[in-house]
Amino acid sequence: MLVIITAWQLYDITHSVCDPGLVGLAQFPPAFTLCLVASAMWLIAMTGGPS
Repeated sequence: MLVIITAWQLYDITHSVCDPGLVGLAQFPPAFTLCLVASAMWLIAMTGGPS
């Protein structure tokens, strides 16, 4: 919900539909990387670690 409010506020300030889209694109890589790291840690925990 905070992301939507932030994007709407940015649109209200700049009146550009491109700027909130760029903010969304900037937020994607860290979230994706965190998902990869978390899933790797979960996999290691479930299998007992490297053999």
